Amino acid sequence: MKRVTPGFLDTPAGFGALLLAYLVVHLLLRVLVSRVLTIDDAREAVLGQTLAWGYQARQPPLYNWLVWATFRLVGVSVLSLTLVKYAVLGMAYGFVYASARRILPTPRLATLATFSLLLVFPVSWTVHDALTHSTAVLAAGAATFYAVLRLGESDRLGAYLGLGVAAGLGLLSKYTYAVFAAALALAALTDARYRRRLFDVRLLLTLALAALMVSPALLWLWRHGHDLG
Repeated sequence: MKRVTPGFLDTPAGFGALLLAYLVVHLLLRVLVSRVLTIDDAREAVLGQTLAWGYQARQPPLYNWLVWATFRLVGVSVLSLTLVKYAVLGMAYGFVYASARRILPTPRLATLATFSLLLVFPVSWTVHDALTHSTAVLAAGAATFYAVLRLGESDRLGAYLGLGVAAGLGLLSKYTYAVFAAALALAALTDARYRRRLFDVRLLLTLALAALMVSPALLWLWRHGHDLG
């Protein structure tokens, strides 16, 4: 039987090139076709000009912080807002691919699995038109899933801390991340290997790190949420 030699797109580098092309094309389309801000982008353009522990009661501040940092580097513009969105979206795809490489036998299958996200309408269409904080929570969720896979393969302290960072970023991205985290934890408890990891005392460090990361934003919400509605 003739052995098939993997092509460039069947390699991690090929995936990276394909993802970069996808992101750059959409970034250029957004910047060149229209300079009009969407409702979400207009909100970020205003809020992202200041740095604060919180901005609005219904959304945590991570995405606003990313916009603020990009404004400082690039200036206040449609380009800056678009760079943030596609950088975050690229991280989401990257973590999904990294997870797929740990689960699936070949890079080709990992690439196909990752780009199957395009079959999900909010990811293939809505994200280009509207989503901001939801894009961040997509990336954080993908990072969390990858961190859980790492934890299943290694019980080193770094794996627990990595999961804590991912969870903290998730809660700073969108509060509904907590629903995803709870569902993922319940799923992990059904597997003996992951169950051992979750019942390890070092999971307290994971929870403490996540709580430490999100506590300033939650404190701000507690102090100001009733004023913002």
